[in-house]
Amino acid sequence: MPEFEIIHAKPEPAEYAAIRAACGSTPISEDLAARALGGTTALVCIRQGGDLIGFGRVVGDGALFFYLQDVLVHPDHQGENLGEAIVTALMEEIAKIAPEGATIGLMSTPGNEGFYENHGFRIRPNDDHGAGMSQIVGG
Repeated sequence: MPEFEIIHAKPEPAEYAAIRAACGSTPISEDLAARALGGTTALVCIRQGGDLIGFGRVVGDGALFFYLQDVLVHPDHQGENLGEAIVTALMEEIAKIAPEGATIGLMSTPGNEGFYENHGFRIRPNDDHGAGMSQIVGG
């Protein structure tokens, strides 16, 4: 089995759309995938034999607010610590550009909160922050 390779280069829109769908996210078109990738501050791809098997990106203003988004590991490779490698690499990229006092946030999938706590994230609400909130357009 080929080794895993961590790459800091955008995947093709079709690859991004495909790994999202494989991981259970809402299917998107290649055009929408290209637009989404264009709004990325930092990213990491994990490839094996050229295939995209893991992906994560950071979105935000690139100055004060950074959000981990699309931390995805293809179902065939889950349980191989690739999510750990993705988040570690993204946090290293954020550390290069984020000033002291910047906010790094995310929305965990249910049951994965502990994974992110291991990377220094805190569950909300807590003494410093209220509950996180979101809204889905058209939903």
